[in-house]
Amino acid sequence: MPAYIDWVYECRSDKYPKGITGKGGYAQPLPNGNILVCTGGANYIFEVTPGKEVVWQCSFQKWDNGNWTDFDNYRAISSSSLYPFAFSLQHAERTGKNLSLVLNNEGTEPDSYVIKVSDGKKTTSKNISVSQRSSQPVSIKLKKIFQEKI
Repeated sequence: MPAYIDWVYECRSDKYPKGITGKGGYAQPLPNGNILVCTGGANYIFEVTPGKEVVWQCSFQKWDNGNWTDFDNYRAISSSSLYPFAFSLQHAERTGKNLSLVLNNEGTEPDSYVIKVSDGKKTTSKNISVSQRSSQPVSIKLKKIFQEKI
């Protein structure tokens, strides 16, 4: 199949009323259907809808010798939140040879964890995967040496 143009957006803004020319930059599809555009050396990043409406836009500056100056941004990526991975581990109970815990993933992304229990000499571990914003009960079967010492 020959190449064809599926969608076009001309990068114009108040900062660049004649459009943007130069090198660098890219566009990344976002999970919500919009497109994240990084213009590289033009120091301009924005999110645009398929209907060509700009959702937000920004440029970057750095503090340099007492002044704020523009700087080129090589790459920008998206994240579902500022806290995609956040967790807590709760001790539920210990009964006989089993240690019961609850792993809470408070983040906005699924994550995997390794829980290790040690008496200082021997270690047992368990791999756990938890969906975003959910809790997972964990039961670790303790080796005989752990049953008295932890």
